[in-house]
Amino acid sequence: MKVLVTIIGFFYFSVVFGQTDCKWDINVTDSLGTYREAKSYLVHERIFDGKQTFLSFKLLQSNGTPILRYELIEKTKDFSKAVCFDASSRIYLQLQNGKIVTLHYASSDMCSNLVQTGTAESARILAADFLFTKGSIELLRESPVILMRVKYTTETTDIILKKQLKSELTGNETSPESFFSLHLPCLDLP
Repeated sequence: MKVLVTIIGFFYFSVVFGQTDCKWDINVTDSLGTYREAKSYLVHERIFDGKQTFLSFKLLQSNGTPILRYELIEKTKDFSKAVCFDASSRIYLQLQNGKIVTLHYASSDMCSNLVQTGTAESARILAADFLFTKGSIELLRESPVILMRVKYTTETTDIILKKQLKSELTGNETSPESFFSLHLPCLDLP
């Protein structure tokens, strides 16, 4: 009897405490359809030699279509070159199990915008949407992402995703490696 209670208790607590908070920043349904947008989630941060780079992911759902929003902010006192996406741009995600998932850029050509912050610093901001390929969501649910390759228009960047990331700027902790396994269930996909 004690074993049965222990097993039931284990499953109860793993389900209750293992779930991700699926609150949406935007959740709109109207005559045009349904649009949902989750909060931004920091997956990479680099602060080095006067340059700050922050990369966040955000899951969107537009009329049932899942979308990954890639948000890049680069702050520096020096010149910062623009990065651009075009129709050939991709995000390649290498999973811990060795498989590779490809996400396709979903819009027209776009480059990062230069924003003056009012101080000696300037910032470049880029937000772009990527579509999941067939079968990629199931793969991303199964295994953590350990490496991300971003193919911009003129260059390619590799980013190692950490198991745990504590932001130097905000002090918040995230789990970049597990972003998809934690947040894809919020999309309520079959």
